[in-house]
Order: sequence, then structure tokens, then C-alpha cells
Amino acid sequence: MPKEESSEDTRKQPRRVRGEGSVFQRQDGRWVASIPLGNGKKKILYFETRKEAEQAKRRALNELEQRRLVTGPDQTFNDYLEYWLDIQQIALKEGTYSMYHRYLTRCIVPELGYMKLQKLTGDMFQSVYTKWLKEGMSPNTIRLIHSIVAKALGDAVKWKKLPFNPAKDATPPREEKRNMTVLDLEQAKALLEYARFTKFDCLLHVALLGLRRGELLGLKWQDIDFNRAELKIQRSLSYIHNPDTGHYEFVEGKPKTATSCRIISLPRFVIDALLLHREGQLFRQSHSYHWQHKDLVFCTEHGGYINPGNLWVEFKELLKNAGLPSIRFHDLRHSAASIWLALGINPKIIQELLGHSNISITLDTYSHVLPTMHKEVMNTLDASFKKTQE
Repeated sequence: MPKEESSEDTRKQPRRVRGEGSVFQRQDGRWVASIPLGNGKKKILYFETRKEAEQAKRRALNELEQRRLVTGPDQTFNDYLEYWLDIQQIALKEGTYSMYHRYLTRCIVPELGYMKLQKLTGDMFQSVYTKWLKEGMSPNTIRLIHSIVAKALGDAVKWKKLPFNPAKDATPPREEKRNMTVLDLEQAKALLEYARFTKFDCLLHVALLGLRRGELLGLKWQDIDFNRAELKIQRSLSYIHNPDTGHYEFVEGKPKTATSCRIISLPRFVIDALLLHREGQLFRQSHSYHWQHKDLVFCTEHGGYINPGNLWVEFKELLKNAGLPSIRFHDLRHSAASIWLALGINPKIIQELLGHSNISITLDTYSHVLPTMHKEVMNTLDASFKKTQE
């Protein structure tokens, strides 16, 4: 039997209902179910009706038998997320951990951090998502936050802190497909021509080989083999917020995925740009008293890391002055892939050049180019069959 409530007013003590095991009715009309947890511990549940108490007791005993009953401490969602982030910090890349920390502490905690972990429900998350949509938050951002929350609460279930994952009862908004703006071959050639003899000259040549921004800014001279005409991608540079210090820091790490580590053959016009760039960099290095010897191919005037924010601002200005469409720096990677597809290069080769883990990613991402290729393929097919019939 459960321990009676300690109170001087015995009228408030629950009375046992005969034949119902550890189910009691209190003087205030609520029903109490007491579930044994072992080692002299018990879990006390309160309900408005006797039927609810009996059903809850049977369900809890069944979960206990299956070793699924939650026995963890009663903590707030904020407390749990702090605990969860501490664990994730060891397993995640610095950039991923920083992203998790930012979205959880800035978005989720202000909304639901005060709630008890075991009181969370799916409709609470649904209400928050609806509020964010009305405030103008991107559906894709909400979907990302939802996936992080679902992962965190999924671990809570695994660790017996929750009997089920309430985030699974919420539905994030549909993914919003972003219209991709890319440069075609003629625009890419115009960009390189406009950037000649500027600090962007060589950087844009290499960027149009399909490198990600982090791969480009983390590239070192040791990664380039001029004899083999090859470039090796084996690291990526990130500029991330460190939650522990509150400052942004440069971090060299592994590329995005295992397949991102790749070797790219260099065309002659890119090799020429790299050789000219290295010559100019060696000259600046010999005349600098504060040169940072990081072996970076693309660096500041003193050899340091390039701030991605500064790069974006200067790149937008370059596009404007060149009379070209306003695109993100990452869209140079998309431009490269689109140009390759338009030139008829095998998608499997493009997948390897971009470092995609699966060819379906390549085809799905650049499906906008395929319709124009269909007509070219049919024209080629038509011409081939006409020759055989003549």
C-alpha cells in the first residue's frame, strides 16, 4: 500500500477501494493510483475518475513489466535540454553542436523551457510552429528545429525519462522549395573576365569547380599537386559561435560527409590561375612582418582566415558591378553543376566532383536543368535515326 499523506487533517487522507489493489479515493474527489517501482519506491498518479486511475495503473504496471516505465526525476524541458546538449557536445561536430545549441536556447527554451518534461504534448509544439509561421519564420527553419527537438526527446524516451516522444504528435510545415538562381556558362565566363587581376580572380576559378565555401576557405597549398594537376579536398573551414565563450571562432574540421573527401582533376586554365595567385601571395608574404603561416591558398593580406561574412559582402558587390544576377556564394557550386549538366557531362561524374553521397541527391538538386536537356537528347536521337533511314 502507498504511504498515507502526512497531514493533521485525517479527513484528507485517501481511503482504499476494496478489491481494486492500490487505487484510492481522496476526500477531494480525486483518485490516486500507487505503482511500485522496486527498492521501496512508488510512483503516485492522480486522476479525476476511478476508471482513469484503474486504466493508468494497469498501463503503468504493464510498462514496468516491459522495463519502459519512466522513473527519472521530474525536471523541466530546459533542464533536460541542457543535460542533452552537454552529452551531444562530445559526439557532434563543432558547427552542428553550435547550431543545435542556438536553435534550442534561442527558439525552443523561451517558448517551452519552463514546462515539466513529462507534461509536454504534441499540440504544444504544434502551437509554437503555428506562431512562428505567423511571425514569418521560414518553414524550412521550423522543420530543422522540429528535427532537433524530436531527436532530443527521442533520446529522453531511450533513457526512460519519457514513455513516448511528444514531438512525434506535431507536424512541421511542408518543406519550402527555394528557387535556385545560377549563372550559365556565358555569365560564369563574364564573371571570371570581370574579376581578372582582382583578389577574387583565382578564388572564383576554383569555386567554379564545385567546391563548398568551407572547402574553398580551408584549402591549403599542400592539397594541390601541380604535377598531377589534382586538388584534394580533405578539410573544411567553419566560422562558428562557441556557446562556452560567447565568441565566434574559426574551426578547421573534416568536410561535410565522407564522400566530400575527394580528388578533383584541375583544368589548365585553373592551374594557370593558381600559379599566378601563388606568385602574388609569396611576394606579399616576403614583405609582411605579421604573416600567419597557415599554408592557406585563399587568405587575408596577412595570411589569416577569411571571414565568410566579409567574403559574401564583397562578392555581392562584385556581382552588382559586373551586371550579373544577385546570387549567394554557395550558388557558384550550383552554377558549376548546372553548367556541367548542360554540357552533357555524365551525372555520375558530377556526383563525384561535388562529393554527393548518392546520385539521387545530384539529380534531385539539379532537376531544373534536365528539362532543357530532354530536348537536346531528342534532337540528337532524331538526327541519328534520320541518318539510318536515308
